[in-house]
Amino acid sequence: MWVLTGRPVHGLIAGTVILGLPWIWNPAATAEHKVQRLEGLSEWLQQLVSVHEAGTSLEQAIQASAGRAPQAVRDNVRLLAARLRSGLSPEQAYLALGDELGDGDSDNVVLLFLNHIRDRGEGLGYALAEMSTLISDRARNLRAVDADRAKVRTQTRWVGIISLAMATFVIFNPSYGKPFWTLAGQAVLLLGAGLFVGAIVLLRVIASTPPAPRLLTPRKAGA
Repeated sequence: MWVLTGRPVHGLIAGTVILGLPWIWNPAATAEHKVQRLEGLSEWLQQLVSVHEAGTSLEQAIQASAGRAPQAVRDNVRLLAARLRSGLSPEQAYLALGDELGDGDSDNVVLLFLNHIRDRGEGLGYALAEMSTLISDRARNLRAVDADRAKVRTQTRWVGIISLAMATFVIFNPSYGKPFWTLAGQAVLLLGAGLFVGAIVLLRVIASTPPAPRLLTPRKAGA
């Protein structure tokens, strides 16, 4: 675009549009991923309840569940089971799981596992079932909130597309776009494009689902 028009700001805007259009068009993937992972965690805890009630320890139940864990958390569960089989202490294995999942909802599960290490009392099956219910409720609430935020995402998408279409018409129509071909016009066009990008980013932030704050202090890399 820079070569065709001879104006650098036109080329910069064109490149930004090409790179940013997929981001504007599909802003909902992260929220859906969070909901699916919560639902996977809830289902996995129910599997642990079934295996543990057969008389196995928590560590044995985790290893037995690795092959049939829900898809959303299967890789994490398999890695956790591999760490336990390799001889890593359960505490370090559970903390590593918390770092990989990286949110407060997952930390609740890790804290339950850590408490069981320190107090091997009865009631683990009940605690796992209760935690599964809490996480399932959290996933359901998050899905309901995300449905409301989807309206903002849809508005963001169409505001972006319509604004880009109008800007393209104005810039490349000689009747309207000639002032933007001057040096001062290029500066104004760059400022306007920056404000537009900032507004789209702000709308994206409003429509996003922030992760639950962590309850455990993340470990240093390589710990």
